Order: sequence, then structure tokens, then C-alpha cells
Amino acid sequence: MEKVKISDVSYEGEGVGRIDGKVVFVPYALKDEIVTIEKIKENNKFIKGKIVSIENVSKDRVEAICPFYSICGGCNYQHTTRKNELDIKKINLEKELKKIGYQSDIKINTCDKRDGYRNKIKLKVKDFKLGYINSNENKFVEINKCLLIDEDMNILLSQVQTFIENERIKEVEGVTIRGQKQSYLICFHLKKETRISENILKKYLKNDKIGVFCEFFDKNKRKLEYIFGLKNLDYEYENLKCSIDIDSFLQVNNEVANALYKKVLENICAENVINAYSGTGVLTAMISKAASKVFGIEMQKSSHIKAEELKKNNKLENMFNILGKCEDKIFDVFEKEEINSIVLDPARAGCHQRVLEKILESNVKKIVYVSCNPSTMVRDLFVLSKGYDIKVVEIFDMFPCTANIEVYTVLEKR
Repeated sequence: MEKVKISDVSYEGEGVGRIDGKVVFVPYALKDEIVTIEKIKENNKFIKGKIVSIENVSKDRVEAICPFYSICGGCNYQHTTRKNELDIKKINLEKELKKIGYQSDIKINTCDKRDGYRNKIKLKVKDFKLGYINSNENKFVEINKCLLIDEDMNILLSQVQTFIENERIKEVEGVTIRGQKQSYLICFHLKKETRISENILKKYLKNDKIGVFCEFFDKNKRKLEYIFGLKNLDYEYENLKCSIDIDSFLQVNNEVANALYKKVLENICAENVINAYSGTGVLTAMISKAASKVFGIEMQKSSHIKAEELKKNNKLENMFNILGKCEDKIFDVFEKEEINSIVLDPARAGCHQRVLEKILESNVKKIVYVSCNPSTMVRDLFVLSKGYDIKVVEIFDMFPCTANIEVYTVLEKR
């Protein structure tokens, strides 16, 4: 056992201290606390510790409301106040941006809900139980409820758990549930091709507004099989008729996504716009209402198909969906069109270098960069800063209680 004075909290939500000059990371510890830890990992660079007891308890510490908190590893901040969680996120983002010389104020756009906000959940199955893999200790933790999803999805989760426990289909290794407007899609992830009976599933899944699928890999090729019910989730978004399937990317927090997209629309030039990494096309469609032309570039085929359906269903003649990698297709768009604004919303890995280089060569006046990974975002902003000035940085709290944040940045050509 060792005592550690916590001097900071990391981006991942872990308390940071030192033992004999070596950095120590302690999940669920807060700044200024003195904690007694059990070492669970140690190498030449750092120590990872588990709290045994706490002295000098922080004034910002609160009791977590979830019975699985600190053992499932899904949340990082239920042990502290909402304000302190947001302060930690802001401070860590400021540290990242300071590396590239940005030191202006960062606004925080909060979420009205701290729980029940997620529209998607993905769980593992082990020994016919549903749960998460705790990344801190790399062990499976069974759960029967998650407070980050709403009550209706938790009821469905319970029904899925009963099915898995009673039917004991050993090939099931995971489950994804996604919802929209009280309708749900369920996908069972299988180790190999296995027949799951529609009639047996209907004994357990007591909801008329669901669709069920199975996913498995055959010779390294993914196969998705439809079993019964809904094939898509249809919903309206800012007067747009939208639809997603089990594979489509969609922000997990509808309330914050809506606020984020409205902010994006405030900061694009209403002429020709590229929406890079455009997903199912919801933001592209919203931009089309204000722009002369908008070009959405997306490499995932199923998302591209949904974007095309969105265009057709809403009769958006100035919306052009392009299937392919952004680092390839963006050159074609720039060759044919004079682009005034570009929206970048990449995956956690950030933008491809060729995309950034092409933007620097262009006459694009304004860039809106949306990211769920501040580290790769700052890396990309450093490249773009060769020709652009950062004008605005805001946090959108898309993922309350977790260490993740969504960051919105506006850049203007120098």
C-alpha cells in the first residue's frame, strides 16, 4: 500500500500524483485528496493504482448513484459534482490548446441530463451474462441496468438478458441496442454463423417497435442477417425526415447534437460547403437549407445509402453525397467547385494529412472542426494554423459522466 497526494486530474478522468518521482494514475481520485492505493500496474514510466482509502476528501466529491460505478469502467465522473466534471474537462482542453498557442476563453454548452441521454449501448456477453469490460482492470463486470440509457431501453436490456440466460446460445458474444423515438434496433454479435429463432426471440422481447439482426464473420467478411421487425429507425430532425439502420453513425446524445448542429450552421458561409466525414447526412441536409451547394463525403457505404435516402425523401436538390475516402474524394470536389466553407467531423483518429494539406492549398474562408478527441484535433489544428487562425473553441458536453467531450472549433483564413 502507498499514499499519494493527488495534484491533478487527467483527460481520462484519473487522479494524478507521484511516488518517488514516478507518475501515478488513480481512477476516481480528485485533486487535493490524499489516497492510499493498491498498485494494480507498474512499469518504468508510471504506476496505476486502485483506491483503498481516502484522506482529505475533496469538497467536490459526491456519492455515485449507479451501483456499478467504479467497477464497470463505463463512467468516470459520477463521484464528483457536475460543475467539477465540466471544470476538469475545460482545464484539460485548455492545456491541449495551449500547446499550439490558443489561450482564449472556452465556452461550455451543457446537457440538461446527466443520465438517460444515450441512444445506443453496446455490451459484451460472458457466461451468458451481459456486461462491460472494465478497461482499468481488464475484467468483465456483469450489469443489469445502465443509467446512461433511458428506462425503456433498460427494460429492453433486461429482456435481452433473460433471453441470453435462458436460451444459453454460446455463440452470442455481444449485443448492441440503439433507439430513436421509442423504437429500437437490436444486433446480436456472434462468434460464428448461428440460427436464432424469431419465435423464441418474440417470447422474450415484448416490444412491437423493434428490429432484430445477427452479425458474424465468415472468412473475415462481415455478414449481417435480418431476423424480424423494423429494418430502420425513422424520425424527424429539424423538419427533416431521417432514417438510420443498425450500422449508421449517429451522435449518441440527441439534445446536444441538435445544439451542436445549430452552432455549425451559424458559422458557415452560405455558398458552397463541404461536409467531410458526413455519416448519414443529417448535418449535410441541414447545411443544404442555407448553402448554395453542399457536398457530403463519407466512406461507409451504409451511411452513404442513408444520406441518399435522406436527400430523396426531403427533395434536397443542392445536396450531393459522395461515397469514398475523404482524402481521395475531396480533391475531386475542389477541382470542380469553388468551396467557401468546410466542416470537418472526423473519427477519433482525426483528419488524414492529405485532407489538411488540400485545405491549406485552397481558398476556403472558414473551417468548422468538430471532434470527440481533443488530442488528434489539436494535432490537426496545428497543421491548419499555418494558414488559418482559431477564432472560437467551445465544448459541447455530449457525454456526461464520462471522460469524453465533443469540441467545436471555428477557423478563418489568415
